[in-house]
Parts: sequence; structure tokens; C-alpha cells
Amino acid sequence: MPRDSYTLSTKFAVVDQETGEVISPARATQYVDDSLRYLQVNELDILLLAGASDGNDYSRVMDRLGPTWEQLIREGKVRHLGSPEVSSVDGGHSWLNRVLQSDLMEVVMVAYNMMNQAAERTVFPISL
Repeated sequence: MPRDSYTLSTKFAVVDQETGEVISPARATQYVDDSLRYLQVNELDILLLAGASDGNDYSRVMDRLGPTWEQLIREGKVRHLGSPEVSSVDGGHSWLNRVLQSDLMEVVMVAYNMMNQAAERTVFPISL
């Protein structure tokens, strides 16, 4: 199948769930390199940065890993960055509110369902 006929996305946790620490730049780069090798491609269309629990994690993650993401994009290993959210601990979407104000993140996965429709007030107005 021609590589330009599909969109390839993967994700990984940027905060170690056992320690609560942001992963190292070397570990993030290794994850991307491993993904490229396993998937047998030269670039990921979308890299989703998962595992951050709320907006308070945003500065910690971006301060430590922002330059790494920018480098991976410059190298052509990643085309777009994005993020899902952990709705079980961030029902108010504080993480996505920070992500949507970033020039670096272009894709979000919003938790929007019968039990939590807060995104109508907190996320959707920003993204429009």
C-alpha cells in the first residue's frame, strides 16, 4: 500500500505512571525511533502524547520535552503532534485547554460523551 494513502498515528505516555516523572528526552526519541523501525516507515504522521493527567502537567512536559518534539519534526520523523486526554482525572479538560493554546500541538482527542459534555464549554470554543 502506498505510504501516502493512509495516516499513521501512534501514542505513548510522556509521564511515567509509576513515578509521576516526565520521561527523558532520550527515552522519547528512542520510542519514536523504535516505532519507525517496528512500523517500517520513515515518518509518523501523528504522534499522540499521552499519560499527562491534567493541565498542571503541561509545563512540566513541554519544558522537558518541547525541544525534543521540535527536533523530531525538523528531522522529518514526526509530521504532527497531538494529545488525547485522561478524562477520568481531568473531566474539566484542563490538559486540552493548555494543548490547544500551543502552536506545537495540532491534533486532540477529546473525551465527550453522555457523562461528560463539559467540552462544549471548555474545549470546542477554543478549537473553533
